[in-house]
Parts: sequence; C-alpha cells; structure tokens
Amino acid sequence: MNIFSIENLKSHWSFIKIFKVALALMVLVQAYMANEPFLAIFALFFMGQTILNVGCGSPAGCGVPSTNKIEKSTEDITFTEVISNKNEK
Repeated sequence: MNIFSIENLKSHWSFIKIFKVALALMVLVQAYMANEPFLAIFALFFMGQTILNVGCGSPAGCGVPSTNKIEKSTEDITFTEVISNKNEK
C-alpha cells in the first residue's frame, strides 16, 4: 500500500487521529503567532506522521511482534514436609 494514496489518507480516522491533527494544528498556529520556525517544523512533522499513518502512532508502525515463546516443561517437584511442635522447647 502506497502511503501517499488517497485511500490511505481517507482510512483509519479515529478519535485519536483527529485529536492528533487538531493538536498539531494548534501548535502550528501558536508557532506562527510566536514566530517560532522550529516549533512549526515540529508541528508539521507530527501532523504528517498522523495523516500519512507512519511512525509509532500508527497501527502498522513500531509494533512488538506477537510471538509467544513460552516453553512448557513439566517436572516432578519433590518436597519434604516439616512439622513443628510448639510444645517442644
């Protein structure tokens, strides 16, 4: 799937994605009002990540593999029961 396709831009719009774009727009407006170019670049970078579904905020990015490598081993456990007498001194 091409990240610059129209289908990709239209899909997966959830509350979190809308919130991220709105937050990036607010930071971009504040950067323009304060004449801060570094803050504007920061806002544009995160807005681009959100809109294009790239980076760690997307469902396909920075995922942890879901492989379970749990080794099941059954071993006989032997134990000795110790009974203490409270009457002995």
